[in-house]
Amino acid sequence: MAVHVDFTYRNQPYVPVYINNQVIPFSNQAKYLGMTLDAKLKWKEHVKKKRQQLDLKYNQMRWLMGRSSPLPIENKILLYNMVLKPIWTYGICLYGVTSASNRLIIERFQNKVLREMVNAPWYIRNDMLHRDLGVEYVKDAIQRFALAHQKRLQVHDNSEAVHRIEFGPIFDLIRFFTKKMKKKKKKKKKKKKNE
Repeated sequence: MAVHVDFTYRNQPYVPVYINNQVIPFSNQAKYLGMTLDAKLKWKEHVKKKRQQLDLKYNQMRWLMGRSSPLPIENKILLYNMVLKPIWTYGICLYGVTSASNRLIIERFQNKVLREMVNAPWYIRNDMLHRDLGVEYVKDAIQRFALAHQKRLQVHDNSEAVHRIEFGPIFDLIRFFTKKMKKKKKKKKKKKKNE
């Protein structure tokens, strides 16, 4: 079913859109290829729906991945990476530009799952869980996917499409993460030199 969405920050008066003399219903959001696009492209609704999908899937798999499961931790991590992670990484190159509060919704889910997988007590820090289990943070996944997307675009066959994309918001995100990665590498080199 078609919907009419005005993608703008401005408040504009409603102007009906017709196709074959039928009015297309107006909506503040539309679902396209599994992505929920809202009128201001804030991605809040999309992240909420992703969290609901993750909760439903995890509840179905809790008997395999939960605290009382006899499954080895390596297999639980494998299940997380193969079943749950693809749910939130789908389309992350687009919705990765969302606010930090929306990104934290996914991170809280990730932390909850990791904590239940290893039956970690309350005093174990989340960063220790991520480090010991070898699971990357959502922020790092966004960065990795954005850089991989940039590399794919640089070798794309259609030069006109590459030229048009170079000046879009996704490249602002990629440049931001590239600068951040360079700073991290410099800090690591300085630490190694100091040791």
